[in-house]
Amino acid sequence: MGWRRLFETQEVMYKDLVIEFLATISFARKDGIFAEDNLSFFLGGERRTLSLVDFAIRKGIYIPAKAHSEAYQQYTVRCVRITEGFRAEAHWNEIENGAYDKGTTQECDIHSPIHRLFHRLITNTINQRQEGDKCPTIDVFFVRALTSPDVYVDLPFLLVDFLAVRARKDRRWSPL
Repeated sequence: MGWRRLFETQEVMYKDLVIEFLATISFARKDGIFAEDNLSFFLGGERRTLSLVDFAIRKGIYIPAKAHSEAYQQYTVRCVRITEGFRAEAHWNEIENGAYDKGTTQECDIHSPIHRLFHRLITNTINQRQEGDKCPTIDVFFVRALTSPDVYVDLPFLLVDFLAVRARKDRRWSPL
């Protein structure tokens, strides 16, 4: 529910500040959402830094009392923050039967309606692809992460990381 608020902002926005923010924001990839200078950006010509949790609280994604609780801090320690080394082939059977092949596996190979729905959502939001035909490794990672009860992911960290890496690799596809 909180993530929806991020995209439903009804406040007065100043074009110059939004452009400055988007043009200067950077993600340091420090471990965890509590690192004080994980996000840095300029507003009004002044450099500012925020932790991911403080950014999420200011946008209404997290509730301050819960985000700063001991239980939440313990939860974030157990969360997955690294996609490197993830082998889709090893986890494909948790999503669907059969062998995973990075070059040929497609969405139609996903028989479970819930997994197919998650893949379609990932394709159209995170990856910003119009067609959901392909099923690359990062899609398998997010489908597994979002549908496996025993996998805990730091989703804000992974999303910002994914978008920042993609932005550095190819500015044409950058959602930032």
